[in-house]
Amino acid sequence: MLIGRDVFDLAPPDGRKFDEIFKRYFEDYQTLNRAISSVAITSDETRALQGAVVSAGDSFGGAWSALSDARREETKNPRRAEEIYRIALDRFPNDSNLVENFALFLGRISGREAEAKSLHEKAISMDPSSSYVLGNYGLFLWRKLGDTDAAETYLIKAIEADTANAYHLSNLAEFMWKVRGEIGRAEEYYQRSIEADPANSFNLTDYAEFLTETRQQYDKAEEMFRRATLADPTDAGALVFYAVFLEEIRKDYDAAESYYVKAIAADPTDRYALQRFSEFLSDIREDIERAHAYKEILARLDLADASSL
Repeated sequence: MLIGRDVFDLAPPDGRKFDEIFKRYFEDYQTLNRAISSVAITSDETRALQGAVVSAGDSFGGAWSALSDARREETKNPRRAEEIYRIALDRFPNDSNLVENFALFLGRISGREAEAKSLHEKAISMDPSSSYVLGNYGLFLWRKLGDTDAAETYLIKAIEADTANAYHLSNLAEFMWKVRGEIGRAEEYYQRSIEADPANSFNLTDYAEFLTETRQQYDKAEEMFRRATLADPTDAGALVFYAVFLEEIRKDYDAAESYYVKAIAADPTDRYALQRFSEFLSDIREDIERAHAYKEILARLDLADASSL
């Protein structure tokens, strides 16, 4: 089957995208800081503006730095990541971004759903107009708690807060498709998400899957897959889902193998890519030895994850 994100709990925009966003915000702050710091203090307004820049700088140097540190540890050392989050929140208890990201982190750990829910709700109370916070809570309610009615409410609120946010539009599209079965509305939201961000490889891949599974519009689906892999040649998810499409729909096994290899090269720890390629080698190529080698890589990854808990 093409649909593998739910089974393997594949995340939306990954750490690379977070780092890009953080870098862009920090660069914007530095530009603004230089401009405002060069202005002579001639009024209370100027003094207040320069004070705000100093405060923002403290946040970047503290809360944002801690958040970046915690995210780097989330996969390889979850205990250390949680420690960083808690220390940071002791120092910056009113930073909604820290609260929200800690909620996201805990929500990925089995048995921590209640604490994650509380933190999501705290973040919303701190920043009720944030599409980021509202959308994340909607996804949590849907995927972790199974509360689809409440999830829909928050997914819609996220779009109302930011009508051109491609990420939230794509999430609502997937919800309408997989939960409500409203294919027409789902396609409308997918199209809006791509209009909002034509080079978003994740959304292009999701739309391609949608077209394959619901419309059987294979040529249009392949166009979306190609656009996704061109938009971000390092997106292992886009590469592996295109490989599955080539294997199952086009029966173009040489091209499929090429994209499986590209996906694993892009992310050697991508479990879905490793699993699918192992099955491809076993079932299609009948190359049991190579298939076993990739299964061993998966086993080592599972062992490493278990030892980090």
